[in-house]
Amino acid sequence: MMRSGLWPKASGDVVAVVGAAIAAWTILAALAMGRTGMLDRFLGGSPLWTAGFACVAGVGAVAWLRSRGVYRIVRAPAPLWAMLAAAACAAIAIVIDIAAPLPAGITIAWPMSLAFYPAIALVAEFALHAAPLAILWAGAGLAGPQRRVALRNAAIVAVVLIEPLYQLRGAALDAAGLAFAVNILAFNVLQLHVYRRNGFAWMVVLRLIYYAIWHIAWGAARAAF
Repeated sequence: MMRSGLWPKASGDVVAVVGAAIAAWTILAALAMGRTGMLDRFLGGSPLWTAGFACVAGVGAVAWLRSRGVYRIVRAPAPLWAMLAAAACAAIAIVIDIAAPLPAGITIAWPMSLAFYPAIALVAEFALHAAPLAILWAGAGLAGPQRRVALRNAAIVAVVLIEPLYQLRGAALDAAGLAFAVNILAFNVLQLHVYRRNGFAWMVVLRLIYYAIWHIAWGAARAAF
């Protein structure tokens, strides 16, 4: 029988992130079986390798940032206003889609979306936030004390911009496209704020809220129209 205390109490949250990463990759692998190309538009031509790399890098990044004592995995629960703000960002995305419809097939179809989006939410947080933040934070740490704070603030700004710029990749630079990018930017600012104040787990919760409304619920609704 495993003796109590085998894992130090302080490392339990890291173990939980490892378990979540394994579960996320396993779900994506199961969804990809027999469905050639299903994940390619989200993760490139080698989706499981991409997701696996993101999970490994992300777990390492989350653990390293936690060890710095600033970006924890779990702190106090995120405030209600942050969850409502995440829902509002999803609602704004729906309004933009109604006003200027996005192409069909941009989401995974129901009911597979119920498995896909929780898994890809974690992979997205690893790839878009945790890994780049850890790299830039570590790089800033090599600078002198006078420049370190400024460089770390710049790192946060850079990380916040990754997803909006990715969304603009190949998109039409019209009013709807720019509105969507600004909405994603606001969502990322919210997420990084929650990561700093409440921890990585609550940042993931915000993305789950966003995906549940925008991709799962609205994705099913728009496919039915």
